[in-house]
Amino acid sequence: MEGCFFPKCRIILLICISSFIFADITGDIRICVLRASFQVDDASSTTGNGQFLMASDGIDCASYSIDPPPHDTPYFESQLKAVDSYYRSVSYEKFGFDLDNSTIFPASNNDGYTLPNTMDYYNPYNQDEIQEERITELFRDAVSIAYDTDQIEYSSYDLIVVFHAGIGQDFSLPFLDPTPEDIPSTYVDPDMILVHLGTSTLSIGNHEIERGIILPETQNHLLYDISEDMFASASEPCEYQYGLSGTFALMVGFAVGLPPLWDIETGESRVGIFGLMDQGSNNGRGLVPAPPTAWTRQFSGWEASMKVNFGSSVNLPSRFEDQIVKIPINDTEYFLIENRDNTIHDGISIDSIRYSMWENSGESDFPPFIEILLDSAEIEQDENGVVSSVSNYDLGLPASGLLIWHIDENAISDGMDEYSVNGELDRLGIDLEEADGAQDIGYPSIFLFSDPSSGYFGDMWFKGNQEYVRANPEMDGLKPVFGPNSYPNTNSMTGSKSFVSISEISGPGDTMTFEVLNTMIMAGFPDTSAFIRTVFDLDNDGMNEIVGGKDSLWWARSNELGNRNYFYDSDIDDIFIGIAQQNDSIIVFTDSENFIVYNTAGVPDSLSLEKWDKHKNRVYFLIHGIKDSISLEEINAKWTDTNFDYIAGIDLDLDASPDVLGLDSAGYLYGFNSDLILIGGFPTHFHLQSPVLARNLFGDENPEIVAKSEDSSSIYVLDHQGNLEYQIASFKSDALVALESIAGKTSIVTRSSIYQFGEAPDTKGNEWLFEHGDWGRSRTMVLDYEFDGVGKNLLTHSYCYPNPIRENLGTIRVETVGTDQIEIKLYDLAGYYVTTFSEDLTDSGNRVTEWVWDVAQVESGVYFAYVEVNGSGKTESAIIKIAVIH
Repeated sequence: MEGCFFPKCRIILLICISSFIFADITGDIRICVLRASFQVDDASSTTGNGQFLMASDGIDCASYSIDPPPHDTPYFESQLKAVDSYYRSVSYEKFGFDLDNSTIFPASNNDGYTLPNTMDYYNPYNQDEIQEERITELFRDAVSIAYDTDQIEYSSYDLIVVFHAGIGQDFSLPFLDPTPEDIPSTYVDPDMILVHLGTSTLSIGNHEIERGIILPETQNHLLYDISEDMFASASEPCEYQYGLSGTFALMVGFAVGLPPLWDIETGESRVGIFGLMDQGSNNGRGLVPAPPTAWTRQFSGWEASMKVNFGSSVNLPSRFEDQIVKIPINDTEYFLIENRDNTIHDGISIDSIRYSMWENSGESDFPPFIEILLDSAEIEQDENGVVSSVSNYDLGLPASGLLIWHIDENAISDGMDEYSVNGELDRLGIDLEEADGAQDIGYPSIFLFSDPSSGYFGDMWFKGNQEYVRANPEMDGLKPVFGPNSYPNTNSMTGSKSFVSISEISGPGDTMTFEVLNTMIMAGFPDTSAFIRTVFDLDNDGMNEIVGGKDSLWWARSNELGNRNYFYDSDIDDIFIGIAQQNDSIIVFTDSENFIVYNTAGVPDSLSLEKWDKHKNRVYFLIHGIKDSISLEEINAKWTDTNFDYIAGIDLDLDASPDVLGLDSAGYLYGFNSDLILIGGFPTHFHLQSPVLARNLFGDENPEIVAKSEDSSSIYVLDHQGNLEYQIASFKSDALVALESIAGKTSIVTRSSIYQFGEAPDTKGNEWLFEHGDWGRSRTMVLDYEFDGVGKNLLTHSYCYPNPIRENLGTIRVETVGTDQIEIKLYDLAGYYVTTFSEDLTDSGNRVTEWVWDVAQVESGVYFAYVEVNGSGKTESAIIKIAVIH
């Protein structure tokens, strides 16, 4: 029974994009109401005879009739008051109608402007190609005839609303609609006028009209004689009454710039019954339209959200001005949390009253919703039978609890001009995190009367929600948690983990409580004022200190981060902090290689520093007392098809032999051994940026690799073979600083955050902790261990790439551990010998050895490579099948 609105409606917005997308929709608007009737007809495909209803011809619902006739001037005045009351309530008096300067035309109570056609002309059945054109004609005809008749000064009004005789073609009722040529409610915008009338505006007298709204006189089918047939089989036909207020409020939302939150092309829901600009306009049978979503209210300038720090306990009152909690995920994504209460009083809702009455009565049907609403809720129904005011516009929601919205401003911005903020189901700008763990809203449903595809009680967050427990059975009896591992989870839209956790969610109530945590970030972070620059154990107590600050530099002990010791004021934007071991001095570098030296007490010091620019593109290794190096120039000289911009050092395979990480200009990460042979698993398939850092984060054997994504929206944590282990949501300005031990835990340190893992293991020098290796920019690795290959296979991998060989050259690759000699003999399919490759190795570590096989003079076919390796008195072998295709 939910409404389906005309999918071709368009909207014009005035938008500012700053820290978030915003439109100032405030003040009072003046409404010009035109009542338009049609030529009298007796067509069965439309409701009524084309004239305004002055007496009911249908089913009598007595005192429970919705929007009863006569539909005269006072009736439409009541409709204006009802929608004005709605908007003043949900905007906290920031937006509404200027009723004193709004006018209903024509002046006489019972008359309307008669259009030149019958109703079916303006919405011809099964003629989609001209449907929008005819509706635009209806608007043109109405404003033109009204002006010709009464010389209306249209420029005195902000919005023209045409109320036409009859029912709106706006609802999909649970049976075949017998009147398909009723007029759909529509917002007519400049595009419709231009496309269908050939001008950018309607020129009426000396006025230029750009837009307007078309609405029916009522949405209540029961007022017409057709209802006797339509509802003949319904046990409670009065249940099928709908008020006009919801449709009216929705169309005004279009006109003033509230973006539609359903798919306007298909009509599919996206936020369902939880927001005005979707199915929520029909809540409470159209008498209690849902408030706009938390994002829409913030977008409109009616409310501001409040940020809370991780580790906070929140007491959140039910919907009230500025009571929206905002939890950032990255630069363009965040959660908005609001408490919505649908109770009449003391935890009692309309649905709970209906259930209680049904349970006690023994009847097969529930008591009518309309009756309970009008009898029990604080609702004003005026002398014209119009519900003109509702105390709480959340009454029509299916439950009370938290609504958690996931906002993606990139998707909003991309879809705003096309009115498709929520056009793509897999990329929603405003997405409700449905507590039942299923993404029902917007998807087809087999259920007719309990359709979850428009939203239901299980989508709200509250203790006792058994639909949440179905998706998270381990939480049975506990307070709900919306976190990294729940269903749904708190991941970003890109799949990055935010590690945000909304836990300890209370039961529904006038005030709800919950806790906001981040299971990865150290307490007190993120802190955008920190601007962390480096990490170092200044006082040699085994505990690292943190140095930060943008203009005023400071240092603090990692267990006393709130106690900052300021030591230097800088007016230089781009500086680098290095630490000198002599005298515990802090060194401030600039790009021009000038520097100032201060000790921890803030006293100027002097220190002779070598210019480091000469070696910033080189990695130095000090292994077993032997110093060696690998440079970017060497890598670029060997890998001529790729240009590398950044180099870091790490022992990936723990063979006490240097490996290097090279980042190319496209952002792909390569891992090379000391012979600059590519290590298996590299290059990565995603784009990264410098710096690339590495160390053992998790306390296992091998090091992890850490870098930010090319677009800076994520921190990637890779294993030693280039496989993605973590993708952490990040702010673009939050640059990667270090991998260090903070408070005894391995940590990823950024400008404003510290992400913590387990207890810090001893890396024995196998680490690249800062952009240039260490805090002093030495770009040197000193490995404090030896290779132990005991118990490992000599031959770990062997293969040929590419395979098949199509371009004359193939590379045979053999990966070994503790091997002295490698020999490869090649044979064709018939067993005839082709050639031999061999090499004697001089070290016992992990080795990657490659030979290029030129097959230009070799016939197409299948070949076998017999690989044999020897070492430590053992021999191991393998066979590689290689195809050659010319």
